[in-house]
Amino acid sequence: MIVAIPFTRRAGAKTGARMKKAFAFFSVSILCAALAIRYFRPDFSWFTEAAGADSGNIADMNQPMPHAVMPAADDNWVDMESYKGKVVLISFWTTWCPGCRDEMPELIRLQQEFESKGFTVVAIAVEDEGEESVKT
Repeated sequence: MIVAIPFTRRAGAKTGARMKKAFAFFSVSILCAALAIRYFRPDFSWFTEAAGADSGNIADMNQPMPHAVMPAADDNWVDMESYKGKVVLISFWTTWCPGCRDEMPELIRLQQEFESKGFTVVAIAVEDEGEESVKT
């Protein structure tokens, strides 16, 4: 259903005067801000240096995955070093998160589609309710 809300303008000189005052105020504000930035010359190097020397294509970074051994849902242990040489997508998820549950079929599809090219998905469940909530 579309509801039409009538818009009425006030007639008279007050509207024009208010617009002129507002325009003058914003113009002076912008001028003051520009002069302040020019005069004080803020240091934005923290922003440009945040990425550091490692910025660029993620495939060119060549950073090793930290060593980790985690329990798997099938009561075995998973050593992350077994994924050496592969591209690994690590997904942290919970069973109570609807978005997490909704993305699982897509992650499974990605795993199946690109597994032959060295891609794998490791889904890590962060649960308060224990293993049984993850297995079901």
